[in-house]
Parts: sequence; structure tokens; C-alpha cells
Amino acid sequence: MRWLLLTRPAGRGAELDLSGLSMDCVCHPLISTESLPLSASLREQLTLAASLPRRVFVSVAAVEAIAALAPTQLQLPAAAVGERTAGRLREHGCESVWCHPQVPGIAGLFALTQWESVSGHQVALFCAAGGQLPDRDRLDHLQLRLLPVHVYGRKALSPSAALLRRLRADWTSAVFSATSVALLEQLDALLDQAAVGAARTRPLLVVSSRIAARAVELGYGRVLQVSHLDAEQIQAALAV
Repeated sequence: MRWLLLTRPAGRGAELDLSGLSMDCVCHPLISTESLPLSASLREQLTLAASLPRRVFVSVAAVEAIAALAPTQLQLPAAAVGERTAGRLREHGCESVWCHPQVPGIAGLFALTQWESVSGHQVALFCAAGGQLPDRDRLDHLQLRLLPVHVYGRKALSPSAALLRRLRADWTSAVFSATSVALLEQLDALLDQAAVGAARTRPLLVVSSRIAARAVELGYGRVLQVSHLDAEQIQAALAV
């Protein structure tokens, strides 16, 4: 039976129900996230962010970081990458959240026509260092200036012995996934640790062209881009 290795960060979602695809799902976090300390420079950036017309939260981790660093900003007009991030903002009392209803990635968010209402302004992007940024051409078209504010960091997690055993025993049935470049690079290190470099020939599901390009650089032979990870998208991608 084929099995999907879901490499989401720790605490960021449960296993997917893939029983309809006759697939097993193994959810094993390869990174964890934590808020950065409130330095003088970060405090200055957050003060500026509060004065801007809209703040972009790239993930639930960004919401949790702002909850720790500057909680009053969670009530200000926001934009969210993904419904889960938007939902967490609403739980914190945010009444104005832009979120693409169908495409959860950052490209989908910045495809919204609502951005035209803040054309010519600067917007804040709460993210981690090295995270994906909106397409430069799209920002130029909207006449938007971006203020990236790094509010959380990532930490690599060691794989379990059980996961290493499964990879060594059954990598030929595996399907891999990566929803960020950071997760992809941790997955790549995992395959080396398990001594199954040949597993890079197995299908790899990614959610952006940026991750796909990095996967090709790392030698993955079957990179399949989807808008998000659910049973329908996975089935369609693997049927190609």
C-alpha cells in the first residue's frame, strides 16, 4: 500500500484521511516553530506594522508569534495565507481578514482584488526568515511595498526510530510532501539519514513553484505541484 509522509511543522494539523485512495498517511513533524524574542529592532518593525493598512499572516505560527509579541495587532485589518490561519485570527477577534476561499497559498492570497484598495501603500508580512514572499511582478502590478517582519523561527526535529525503519523497509511505496522550503530541506536530510537516497525518485507533492524549483535542485525526479494537500488534490496529482 502506498503511504504519504506528511511533514507539517509540529502542532500544525492532523493526518489526512486517504482511505478513499487506498493510502496510509503518516504525519511526522520535521520542524517546530517558536516566537522570536522582542528585540529593539523587532519592536520598531512591529510599531511600523501597526500603522499600515493591512498585515499579512503567512501561517498559524505567525499568528501565535504576534499573540506573544504584539497581541493588539491581532484585532487590526489582516490577510491570511490559508483558511486555518484566517480562522485563528478570527478566534483572536480580528473582524477583517482577507483570505482566498479556494487557493490557500501566498500566490492565491495576493491574487485577491481587495489589494487594489491599498494600492500604493506598504503592507506588513509576518513570517520566518527565508520564507516565501509574494511574486514581485504581482506586487509591482498592485503598487504594493512589502515590510517583511520575521516574528518566528524554525527548529529541526529528529525523526523517530519508527519512521526511519519504515523508510528503510518501504520507501518504494512512499509519497512525500513539503509545504515549505524549510520542510523540503529537512525531508531531504531525513532521506540521507535513512540512507535511502533513491527515494528521491518517488512522488513529491509541493504547494508552490518555489518549493518545486528547490526540489529539482536537490535531485527529486517526480515533483508534483498542488494548490494544497487534501485527498482530491493528491489523487489528481498522482494520476498524472
